[in-house]
Amino acid sequence: MKNISLLPIGSLVSLKKGTRKLMIIGVNQISSENKKIYEYSACLYPYGYLNSDELFMFNNDNIEKVYHLGFADKELEEYYEDVLWAMKKSGEKNE
Repeated sequence: MKNISLLPIGSLVSLKKGTRKLMIIGVNQISSENKKIYEYSACLYPYGYLNSDELFMFNNDNIEKVYHLGFADKELEEYYEDVLWAMKKSGEKNE
């Protein structure tokens, strides 16, 4: 599995071939459509979450530019350690 580093919730990004800024609202998210796990879910900035049709799922390698990093503290670090461990374990099972 590749080495993953996650952006904090609230980070603003644009995607490759994208035209709008997105705000990250979730990490390690499972798509209800295809059951695939994505590193992030995001909503359109500045509108926020409108509905599930406006929810974007993507991975780090889809990000073109980071405009702003969201808030990060010790609590987020500890949570991301758990998330990254779970993602690593899930990746090992799929290899």
